[in-house]
Amino acid sequence: MDKIQVHPTGLVDPKDPLNPTKFLGPEALRASGGILVNQIGKRFVNELGLRDSVTNAIFNNCIPMKLNEENKIGNVISYLVMNSASVQLFQAPVFEFYKKRGFFVEYTNARDLAEKLGFEISTFQNVLINYTLAKENKIKDEFSKTVFPVAFSIEEPLFIGMVTPSIHYTMGGVAIDKNAKVLRKSNLQPIPNLYAAGEVTGGVHGGNRLAGNSLLECVVYARIAAYQATNLNQPLHLKQLQNILKQNNIIIKSKPIERIENAIKSNLIDEKFQSLFPLPIIIPDLIVNLKENQVNEAMKIIEQFNSIIFEQNKIISKVDINIDLTNPIIVLQIQ
Repeated sequence: MDKIQVHPTGLVDPKDPLNPTKFLGPEALRASGGILVNQIGKRFVNELGLRDSVTNAIFNNCIPMKLNEENKIGNVISYLVMNSASVQLFQAPVFEFYKKRGFFVEYTNARDLAEKLGFEISTFQNVLINYTLAKENKIKDEFSKTVFPVAFSIEEPLFIGMVTPSIHYTMGGVAIDKNAKVLRKSNLQPIPNLYAAGEVTGGVHGGNRLAGNSLLECVVYARIAAYQATNLNQPLHLKQLQNILKQNNIIIKSKPIERIENAIKSNLIDEKFQSLFPLPIIIPDLIVNLKENQVNEAMKIIEQFNSIIFEQNKIISKVDINIDLTNPIIVLQIQ
């Protein structure tokens, strides 16, 4: 649960700066040429750096927002500066959405902006001049930045918005298996009939999620969870079972029956095998007196059954499990 991804540029609403919910200031704003400056108008980071790097730089070089209300302190903020060229590169209609909501304010030029926000005028102007020189001369700047999407002029109109690092995604959460089944913390065994998908789960993205992967995760595991949940009590026809076994190189011999039936009680099955099935089932006459290495081999293959859903109280009438160590294929004898 300690694996939390912080986005460096959550947009601060000037009309409601203490609101804990922020609009996302997408990476595309910085990728289009937006630059970050602190409270004196000085750049302090490669805007195209990793999220963690940009976030740490904001905390290390900027200060909390000053509010008029007594005894109230806002978030640590940085300023994101754009010009007309970067707005066009970002897409003007989309930028207009942020501007209309008050996230960005337009100023006549660099001096006008610096005076209104209390920047050191010469410091801020030099930031824009040096940034443009690095672009024109194709050199690495003091923050190791080598890509400069646009050039700035101290005489052109500028747009500026306040941004603050914001919680963006939590990589931690409940543990699940490949079938979206929630696992117990004590033994990592599935909790019957409980499934999870999306940001509530943990472990799918490791310690730091790649951008764009959360939507993919939601779709993939939501479909898996929905399939598993909606098929819990669906009957399994013998033909379906035969196809699945065939795909896993498991040989099945049986009489031509239409459906696997014969209701039996659940307290007779060996616990080792019962834990592998999604519903309480019984296999009478189950042969489990195998050597340890044989049992392990059997367990590996039987785990393939995790995706097979049996109708409750209906199961194979008799199964013999035989393992030939020279040819480790399970033979199921259905009678």
